[in-house]
Formats: sequence, C-alpha cells, structure tokens
Amino acid sequence: MLCAAVLFPSGCLLGLILTFVRRTRAFCVDLWLVMAVLSTFSWPFSFTAFVPNWRHFEAATPILHWGFGISVFLSLFGLAVADLRLPTGQQRNRLVNRAAAGCLAFLAFAWFMYATSCGIEGARRSQCKNQLKQIGLALHNCADTYGVLPSSTDDGIEVSWRVQFLPFLDAEPLYLAYDSDARWDSAANEPLARTRMDSFLCPSAADHQRVQDSLKRFLTHYVTVDGPGSLSLHGTGVAFDDIDDGLGNTLAVTEAAGLNIVWTEPHDAALDEYEIGVNLAGNGKDASKGIVSAWHAGGAYGLLADGTVRFLNEDIDPQILKALTTIAGEEPVGDF
Repeated sequence: MLCAAVLFPSGCLLGLILTFVRRTRAFCVDLWLVMAVLSTFSWPFSFTAFVPNWRHFEAATPILHWGFGISVFLSLFGLAVADLRLPTGQQRNRLVNRAAAGCLAFLAFAWFMYATSCGIEGARRSQCKNQLKQIGLALHNCADTYGVLPSSTDDGIEVSWRVQFLPFLDAEPLYLAYDSDARWDSAANEPLARTRMDSFLCPSAADHQRVQDSLKRFLTHYVTVDGPGSLSLHGTGVAFDDIDDGLGNTLAVTEAAGLNIVWTEPHDAALDEYEIGVNLAGNGKDASKGIVSAWHAGGAYGLLADGTVRFLNEDIDPQILKALTTIAGEEPVGDF
C-alpha cells in the first residue's frame, strides 16, 4: 500500500502530461474516471489497513495522506482536461452523469464496507474483552484454590502461567499433555505449543493472520507485566492481600500482541525490556516496543486484579500506566 501511495500520483502525473500533449479519445475520459474512483477508494482503505495499527511505521501516515490526496486531485483534473480536449462535438455530455454515478457507487460501496467492518470489529472487541474477563475469573479461582497466584517456576523448570491456568479455563486435557519435566520449547512440549488456544488469542488478529511464529507455534496476545513491584506471575507467588495499591488500580493481564510470545513460553512484558506505552511502533510491521499493544484501533484492553477489564487508550499518561503495573507503589492513579 505504501508503494501504491507513491505509484498512484506518479502514474496520474504521467497520464496528465500525456493528456496535454497527445490528442485525446473518448476512452481517455473513461480511464480517468476509473483512476479517480480507484484513487478515492484506495485512500480510506489504506488507512484502514495501516494507520490504526501499531505494527506499521509512523512515517506511513504522511505518505498515505499526500500520496492518495494528490492522486485524487490529479485524477479529477485529468478527467476534466481529457473531456475538454476531445474533438469539437465529441465532448461527453454524459461526463457529469458518469462521474456522479461513479461517485455514488463508490460511496455506497465504501459505506457498506465501513458498516460491515465496524460491526465485525465491534463483535471481535467484545469477544476479546470477554476472554480477558474469563482469564480474570481463572485468576481468582486459582488464588482461591492455592492462596497465591501461580509462579512461573516449578521445581526449577520454568512453566508459563498460561499453561498452569489451563485447568481453570476448562482445558485440563491440554494441561495434562504438558510435560512439566521438560523445557517449554523441548520436543516433548512442541505439539502443545502448536495447538491453538483461542483463550489467549485476540479475535481481531484474524484479519492479519498473525497468530503463529515461523515454527508454526501459536502466539499469545495476553501477557502479564513482569518487573520489580508488579503483579508478576513469575518467581514467588503473589497473594491478593499483597496488593496494597488496591485490586482496581493494579494491572494483572494486558494485551501485548506486538511481543510475539508463544503461548506456552514463560515470558511476558518485562519492564526492563520494553517501554511503558500503548501501541508503540516497533522495529518491524508485526512488532511493538511497548508493554501494551493490540490489534484494536486507539488502544488495548487490560485486566485489573479485581477482575474488571478496562480499555487503555494510546494517549494514556505513561506515569499512570507505570503506576498500574505496581502492587504497592502507592502512586496516584487517578482517572484513565
């Protein structure tokens, strides 16, 4: 799409020059009309694919604006020039009607696509929120059963909290299939890593097909924040009574689709490895350098320790986000 944003205006400019220097024919008017519709359609489509998502470089935004904006202007200008340069008596009296019909058809199609995509994305966001609520319920059931949240280490061998949560997510057969005496990336546990676990996949990722790594192991879009003072599911188990900041002010699990972590991997959003932020651009189109990232436009969902799910906006104050990651920091959280 970035290439199209550069090639479209280049092609329009070349076509406009040819329209000025060569004698035009009736089909030229139709070609310019097609080009105008294509340029207009590609503009909003490109932003649907690029702008709302952290996985693309921030520099794409001005390129798309200028590229397709110039293309639409040149196409409409070329349409008028081609019609005016037709031989006398051959000017298309139906030009305005054709242009109007083309614009109306485009607007109807664009509105239909927009309404459809909004409806689908709305349902997916709702499902993502419900999945985090189920994880929150499992979190509390686990704490009620064992008194503390599970540690990611078991007899010296690292085991992801997501694997330990399987019995609380109605997936005990998968839990029993995991070999706790072997590493998560061992041959014994490779089949489980290649097993799709929808409870850890955001439905909005379906449009991007980014749910597996190069080894066909399924990723997780839900992680915990790992670092000093956080409600980390690593190391020593944490009890809810240890949360002095309040359950509603402590982030337990958050979306982090840009970290590309395998769901059985005992790895999460480490504060010393990633930056405090939501949907931050990364070093590649499918990577984010922030501790929170999602396929949703405008932000990502976060599960608080009290079981509620909140939408974390991209423009959230980093200090507030940092305060949400600690359990006893006594930092003011305020509204977010």
